[in-house]
Amino acid sequence: RSLVSLNQIHIFKMAESGDDKITLVSKDGEKIAVEAKIKEMSGLVKNILEDQDPTEDINVESIDSATLKSVVSYCEHHNYTNPEPLRKPLPSNKLEDFLDAWDNEFVTGFDDDGLLNVVNAANFLDIKPLVDICLAKIACMFKGRSFIGSPKEEKK
Repeated sequence: RSLVSLNQIHIFKMAESGDDKITLVSKDGEKIAVEAKIKEMSGLVKNILEDQDPTEDINVESIDSATLKSVVSYCEHHNYTNPEPLRKPLPSNKLEDFLDAWDNEFVTGFDDDGLLNVVNAANFLDIKPLVDICLAKIACMFKGRSFIGSPKEEKK
């Protein structure tokens, strides 16, 4: 016979009732309702839901609400399933050569600070495909550039 945890029973009852949302709370206190199946993409959420009642809020104190909404938007677009991993090494320094149009537009829509916020949030939430496309964007920004010598030396 198998043991079933109370959490598994609660999740099953949530699925039966159609109540399949969880609440993420950003560092600025905004509550964001999201599909519970985000756990399929987020290792952190998956681990938390194994130990916590799914009706309890999940605090993600290191992520501001705007960034959290962007991360949730990425997960929603991918229907809470991990897309195919990026080819490595990157085939080009042009994102459009290896990212689909939506992912390309998503990741290029951030300024440098926004991109760093998203990559940090994705890393914190353990959403590897989002970390990968953000890092690919950063890598493409530097691919082919020379970093020999400091800016002062280059001016001489």
